[in-house]
Parts: sequence; structure tokens; C-alpha cells
Amino acid sequence: MFFLQIKANLRGSLDVGLNYRHQESWGIRLGVQATKRTYIGYVYEMPTSAISKVSNQTHELALRFFILKDKNNKEEKPAKIK
Repeated sequence: MFFLQIKANLRGSLDVGLNYRHQESWGIRLGVQATKRTYIGYVYEMPTSAISKVSNQTHELALRFFILKDKNNKEEKPAKIK
């Protein structure tokens, strides 16, 4: 099976994308970094295979929570004056 996904991140907080599964489905995805530690996403897929006779479409909601601190993203601390 061939799968293609194109996703763009706009302004560091908004994701927009398209996906295609060969002879299976196509879809769109949207996501937003709601807060520094919370991401909310939505995916819509339309089947194009034989299953489309039974199921018209899917809607998915994604929630991502960042619970650990990022070691690579060090915040600058103010310099101490002696």
C-alpha cells in the first residue's frame, strides 16, 4: 500500500495537511498548539475502497499533552549580580 502525507506548520502553531492512501482513502488534517503543553487536532478521511459502500467517512479528534519538560528548550535565567 502506498501512503502519502503532506503537512505544513504555519506560524509555529497551526498544522494543515493532506493525506492519501492508494486505493483506500484521502483526507485532510488540521491541528493547533492551543497552549504550550496542549495540542488539539482534527482528521477527516473519506474512503475510496470497497468499504465506502458501508462507511462514508471518519472524523478523528486528537489531543496531545506534553507532561515532561523539554531538556533541549532551556529557558534563560537572569544573570546573578555579585
